[in-house]
Amino acid sequence: FVLEAMYEGTYLAANALGAQKLYLTLVGGGVFHNSPENIVKAISGAHRKYGGQLKEVVVVMYSPTKLTDHLKSHLEESCAGFPWEFVCVEK
Repeated sequence: FVLEAMYEGTYLAANALGAQKLYLTLVGGGVFHNSPENIVKAISGAHRKYGGQLKEVVVVMYSPTKLTDHLKSHLEESCAGFPWEFVCVEK
């Protein structure tokens, strides 16, 4: 519940402030031990609910991991029709 609320709150705040672009990072997988699947589910759920008012949403990930391909394919599938970009920055 907390993970979903965090991403949904981020989208709602961006929309309330009239933002055109939103940057997201993956949260909750470290100390909070959220599974990669739950993180992806929370992002895509918030994106489907509140992403339509934004021109662009960028998911930023540092250092590719096994989650990279899973996240990208899941977002492509569940967020079709919404503007988004996946960026993976090499260290």
